[in-house]
Amino acid sequence: MTFETDIGALRDRNRELTESLSTTRQRLVDITNNLNQLTDYVDQTSRPHSYSSALGYTSPFPLNAIPPPAPRSIYPTVENGGYHSGLLSDLFVDHGHEPTTFAPRATRSPPSVSQQRAISSSHSEEITKPLSDASRNYPVGRPSDACFDIIHHEGLVRQIMVEEFAEDPANCQSLDSLVARMLQSLASSEKWERHRDFCNALNGWDKLGPITRWRIEPTAKHYMQLAPDYRPSRLQMTRHHWPIVDWLPFPKIRDALVLNPERYDLNKVCSELNASFCLEMEFANAYPDAELGDSGMAQTRAHGTTRSVGPGGPTRSPSNNIFNDTHLRRKPRKDDVVYVLIQEYVDHRTGADSSTTTAGSQSQQHRHINENILTYLLLAIRQLENPFKLHSKFFDQFPGLPREYMVRGEEVSIFGDYRPTKV
Repeated sequence: MTFETDIGALRDRNRELTESLSTTRQRLVDITNNLNQLTDYVDQTSRPHSYSSALGYTSPFPLNAIPPPAPRSIYPTVENGGYHSGLLSDLFVDHGHEPTTFAPRATRSPPSVSQQRAISSSHSEEITKPLSDASRNYPVGRPSDACFDIIHHEGLVRQIMVEEFAEDPANCQSLDSLVARMLQSLASSEKWERHRDFCNALNGWDKLGPITRWRIEPTAKHYMQLAPDYRPSRLQMTRHHWPIVDWLPFPKIRDALVLNPERYDLNKVCSELNASFCLEMEFANAYPDAELGDSGMAQTRAHGTTRSVGPGGPTRSPSNNIFNDTHLRRKPRKDDVVYVLIQEYVDHRTGADSSTTTAGSQSQQHRHINENILTYLLLAIRQLENPFKLHSKFFDQFPGLPREYMVRGEEVSIFGDYRPTKV
């Protein structure tokens, strides 16, 4: 038996099936799109209000065109699980304890005016009481002058990030470049002259850039990129504090300022702290050519200037006779510790120390800097961890701050050779 195949009919049938499959595929795509739109709509209309809308703030950059749902009744209902559901309460609904099944309830008449007032008053007290308790338990202290500038500039960076992303997400400035512009703007202000000189001398901007980036965008990645001594503690993350506190490279001092902000004037703390920065080093590293001894006394002569030192910085005055000041001094040991005031180095870099000289005295700008101390200082500045300690007079002014950061040893100058302390 012979079967004849109609090739033309098969081709027509194949064409019909292909067109039908294409039509079905297109309908499936349309159904999927409609389902996605419906899902988005349900999600937008069923989720609680955002914090900004709950606080009455309307963003200039709305993320969607769907208006927020209207406020629901303040009376307990089955639909909201028996919770009061005003604007703020939508944010604090305990979804973990919402009932999973609902028993039928009889329809109740609306409460009277007095009952409405009682419910409203109770609801308001329930919300505001924790806030007032927190306000009493956690004083915020007074900010320093620099805090307002930092807050303002950090806000500008966030605004620029939002505006650029809203305009063109593919063409936005990096956060690092915005932070660099922010710090440059702060440094150019006359109010920040002292901070600028100090940060320029110690490469401080390299430390303040990452901590500012973390403050603006606190991600785990940005946290791990912080220098160890700048990483915020749990106390810093959970307690309100002013931004300048995050800039201090002494973790336990930061915690003390966060824990008891009302006890400290941040303007004074920051000013005295900068003036009290010290760097410790072994005597042998600072003066490798000096005469050493285990004990005993050495007769030495003082050089052309006498020196008095305080946290505000060193000052010098010329001696009446360069070589008439002879004293007995202890011979230093190799393992002795000495330290220098960083402010002396900052003043030398900026020329501020030259203003203390008088006619006939040698200009500080042309004095010989101890190259060993300078080398040790420059290497310390580039360390990842904070190498600096604080002068004892800083802790005399702020006895409540931890003294473990207090410098040890004998104070020396960055200028000239070793001049030991008089006995």
